Amino acid sequence: MFSPNNQEARLVELTDVGLDGIADLDIAQVVEYWTAQSAGRMAPPLSDFHLDDISPPLLPRMIAEKRPFCHRVVWQSNRGSYFTLTTARMPLSNDGTEITGAVTATYVAP
Repeated sequence: MFSPNNQEARLVELTDVGLDGIADLDIAQVVEYWTAQSAGRMAPPLSDFHLDDISPPLLPRMIAEKRPFCHRVVWQSNRGSYFTLTTARMPLSNDGTEITGAVTATYVAP
């Protein structure tokens, strides 16, 4: 059970879709880039993965401003319930000047 702010919720469905099952354009771009950089290997090395090679709208603000940022989005369900997504995007850098990776964390609350 998930219990944000003492409100009970339950997992309704969890489905593994595989990388080829990602329909969202932004996510699909990252999957395609990751696959290309993997070049048949299990995974690409971080040194081959460059966020600036992935076209916008993927993380353009973090890359352009070279700083972390957060945003909050409030959604309303079809039944009128509200929930809030709070997302933090934080750059990673191998040399302290150029962004070479990123960490994204999202919190969902009713």
